[in-house]
Amino acid sequence: MLKQTRIDQFYKKFCFANVFFSEKIISDNLQLAINHLNFVRQGNIVLNEFDLQKIYSDNIFNFSYAIACSNSQKFKLKDIQFPHEKNADYLLMIVMYIFSNPVNCGYFLKNELDLIFSLFTLSPKSQMLFVRLLKRKSVCYRASKIKYPEIADNLNPFFFDLIQNGFCKSDLESTNIIILLNMLQLQEIRSICKTLKINHLESKRVLIERLLKYGTTSKSLFIGSKSPKSVLRSMALFFLQTCIYLPKDIINLFNRLLTLFCPVQDPSENISDLFIMLTKIEEGLLLYPFILHKEAFPVFKNRIHLIDFVNSKNLLKDILMAIQKKKWDEVRNLGHLALKYLLETKIIDKKTSLPLHVEKFMPEYIWIKVLSKSVEAFKKTPETIIQAMNILKTLISYKHFFENRQGQWYNELVLIKMHYQKDLESSAALILHTLKQKILTEVDVLNLIKKLKNLEKRKTGISKKTKILIKKEINSFISPKFTTKSIRMNMANRIKHKGKSTWSININNENYYGTIEMVVLQYYISKENFHEGLHCEGSLPITLFVVCFWEEIYNDLVPSSFISYYQDAPLDLFTAEFFINRKQFIEKKIKFIHELNLDLFAHWMQERYSNYSKYKSLMPNNLFKNHQQFKEMVTCLGMNTVIGICEKLISNFRLWRSGFPDLIMWNAVTLKNKIVEVKGPTDSLSEKQKLWLQYLDNLGIDIELCRVED
Repeated sequence: MLKQTRIDQFYKKFCFANVFFSEKIISDNLQLAINHLNFVRQGNIVLNEFDLQKIYSDNIFNFSYAIACSNSQKFKLKDIQFPHEKNADYLLMIVMYIFSNPVNCGYFLKNELDLIFSLFTLSPKSQMLFVRLLKRKSVCYRASKIKYPEIADNLNPFFFDLIQNGFCKSDLESTNIIILLNMLQLQEIRSICKTLKINHLESKRVLIERLLKYGTTSKSLFIGSKSPKSVLRSMALFFLQTCIYLPKDIINLFNRLLTLFCPVQDPSENISDLFIMLTKIEEGLLLYPFILHKEAFPVFKNRIHLIDFVNSKNLLKDILMAIQKKKWDEVRNLGHLALKYLLETKIIDKKTSLPLHVEKFMPEYIWIKVLSKSVEAFKKTPETIIQAMNILKTLISYKHFFENRQGQWYNELVLIKMHYQKDLESSAALILHTLKQKILTEVDVLNLIKKLKNLEKRKTGISKKTKILIKKEINSFISPKFTTKSIRMNMANRIKHKGKSTWSININNENYYGTIEMVVLQYYISKENFHEGLHCEGSLPITLFVVCFWEEIYNDLVPSSFISYYQDAPLDLFTAEFFINRKQFIEKKIKFIHELNLDLFAHWMQERYSNYSKYKSLMPNNLFKNHQQFKEMVTCLGMNTVIGICEKLISNFRLWRSGFPDLIMWNAVTLKNKIVEVKGPTDSLSEKQKLWLQYLDNLGIDIELCRVED
């Protein structure tokens, strides 16, 4: 048995403020993981096959396994080679943490567990090299081009070690010739062209096209001689020499491990981002809220469920990247692929008893997300606009999944009918049908009413009968109204500051320059006797909500709402079940607040803001200059206003976290305050912004719409 001092020495660096990194816990995880891996080998822990619907409907999960007597131990602590290097240490720490939970062992086959453990029996430098390859893009690399002097000047022995143990491959026989040619340098490509008597005085892209044409159109000169395609491959391999790549099964295996470690990681992020986060935690630069985790419920039914989830998340990552790079053909292809998967599963409107936040880990949920993100690409060409409509109809048919997106999809469908197909009668009928749906939010309704108003103005294209129905629907809806002010400013220049133009205004013979919001803020402070003000937008309501309801947000009150140490919010926050799950706790907190006087409430809020602003949470930590400024703002707003704003977010956080007005001003002496939405000369209010202004006005807040004229 390895001496405890050796373990302590290895893990000393992980003794951080976050409990996950404490020395004792990591040391315990290591021994537990070894024990559980051996239990799998002995048949004591078998492959998972959970009935998730029963687990969550009964609200009970007990995982047990019988420990049979056996002296055989395949996995031994003494066999582990401790890397003593940050990245490799992180990977070992992550893997041992995962398998310290016996549930996670049941998501892997025995041969997969053997392979995973064998990685940590390799030399420390081989482990270090593997982690660096894992952090790279999943492509093939020339071994001669991979340099890590911090590991060794000559990496070949460690490449050989990884290849021998199945973690890397160097065989290029099945690799596509296009990939091989792209790995070559321009000079090498030209050398091949010269040998094959091909004009070599062009760019690399053009020369590769010529070589590919040579390989597919030319014929062998003699019977039995190599084909031009084989000759081209041989010449490419001659220049490339040894190449290294991670096999797909290894990449997929470690993707599953990392998914179990941090299931909530943003799909656009990778292992490098994960390690950067761990480094910040290690250095004390990042501190997540401490969640006292109860017995964790599983979110994956079995091994296949986990594999499918990882694959679907990779699909989401691909489409996000394609959208970012504006590769619309690729976006459409990925949309088709997601649609194919959905139709094959035949899950249309299949109601489950799973909580909404647990359904997020179903592959179908991710495919619907991918399909929804592909719609914009299908709208970009006349040839694919019909496909966009069909996709939207398919999305709408999934009534149970993404209930909060139904109104958005209906609105998209109406827009296509109105602006692309010019079918006004059909558009009106669809809007009237949609307004009868119970799943619409206030914002959805207001967007649809706005479209009906536009249709009502049309002189042709709509029948009299439909116009009567439109007018009746419009008259039944009262549009939000609020005070409007206009002020004149000058656009100072066209230079953009964080995507915004610079404006100027003269106040009391002094010129002020900045973004339109900051200049308007200065105008109000100067003209209306406010001492302080902030450009806040959605940051203000979120800050108030988090400070008031920290315990209700960050206590593990709901099974699987926290499944990672690295969450800045519970998973059910973005669902309609958030309030239902915490109703009694939220109502108790509101009752407690109403029993305070204003001074006690402001002091209570200040103390909580001081305690919680250091954490990586939903709350932005750069809105207020200091805790005193926060207290003054809360005092001026008052208890009823603060609670009213919070209740709006509690009702539907996903919807109301945005759309809040731009500015807040206050005077700590008179307790006067004002909230202002700023609009430039060509800007207009969104329907959500109108509803926020109306809601704040109903709370009794002094609100105003400020229109800037150039």
